[in-house]
Amino acid sequence: MHFLAALRGELRVGSGGCLVLRDAEMQSYVVVWPPGVTLLTDGRIGVRVPKVGALTAGDRISAGGGYEELPTVAQPSDLYPLVPPECNDVAAIALVGSVGKSA
Repeated sequence: MHFLAALRGELRVGSGGCLVLRDAEMQSYVVVWPPGVTLLTDGRIGVRVPKVGALTAGDRISAGGGYEELPTVAQPSDLYPLVPPECNDVAAIALVGSVGKSA
């Protein structure tokens, strides 16, 4: 795992309805959010990040974290959750540790 990466891109809805981060090279990564992040319940597609606010599909974000190959078997729960099967058409995931909106 590489947790010293600067993650930048646009939030999009990927196949299966999962939020993905699409980078400048047009690669998409399923986003694994840090603890405390919750899904929006107001009809918008996105998440609420403590001390940041709502991030929705179409927002550009900058984050600290890392990339990891898409897990093919369940990982220990203290690392990160398993990506739902309907969203595993990407080769890697973006593990987000800190995040904010970009201009």
